[in-house]
Amino acid sequence: MTPVADSFDLTMLGLEAGLRVQHIAAFNLQTCSATDSADAVLADKSFEDFDQIPVRDDAGRIVGVLSRTANPVVGNVSVVMQQLDESLLVASAAPLMSFIRLAGTASYKLVLDEGGIRGIVTRSDLLKLPVRLLAFAFMTHLEMLMAAVIRKKYPPPDETWFDILSDGRKTKVLEKREELKGSRMELDLLEFTDFCDKRKIVKRIAGFGNDFIEDAEEAEGLRNQIAHATTFITSDAEATEFALKIQKAEKWMARLQEVIDQMAQV
Repeated sequence: MTPVADSFDLTMLGLEAGLRVQHIAAFNLQTCSATDSADAVLADKSFEDFDQIPVRDDAGRIVGVLSRTANPVVGNVSVVMQQLDESLLVASAAPLMSFIRLAGTASYKLVLDEGGIRGIVTRSDLLKLPVRLLAFAFMTHLEMLMAAVIRKKYPPPDETWFDILSDGRKTKVLEKREELKGSRMELDLLEFTDFCDKRKIVKRIAGFGNDFIEDAEEAEGLRNQIAHATTFITSDAEATEFALKIQKAEKWMARLQEVIDQMAQV
């Protein structure tokens, strides 16, 4: 393992230990009855902000979920609801990342604690601060690993990698270094590169294909959206895309670490 990987592992262990599903879930459940009319429940103003409504039986137990759909729903809730099974459940103490990874295929989960089902977590909860923190950490680490690959190939003070950049990007990097000239900070030239510079250099070093560039561009775009507190999820499709970007970032982090380890063996 490299110091960069060790630092990330320690950071993520801390974040995952501290950030759990319970930190983004809603625990004041509004429920309907299994004997209610489904169309009446969905038309009820008190439920208009909810796409998934937990269902209770006569004994007060949650036995399923009524989901809002584009098509009219007719009949009792018990007939049209999704029956409760373990695939709908997630532990409140589960690492938050576990739900982020599932968000691409699961639009919601009922949240289970020692007292039973007490809450619900949905794709809309992906916009909350704890998720932003984790996602930003992932995208930042991806850039740090790219820098680690470059430094492994061109150990400072070797700046041969600079020749890979276009003239326009070289000018930008040198301008940034010039701005900090009097700051007394001894930074190597790579510190003044942007995400786009690193991905171009790494593509050449590692021999990655255009899929690396495309995925890295998506990662950079997501990181910038999070950094500027942009609402980056407004639909189920975008939630699925967000989860996919996290998965792609994980894939490339693993690939970059493999490149670093291989370089260390030469």
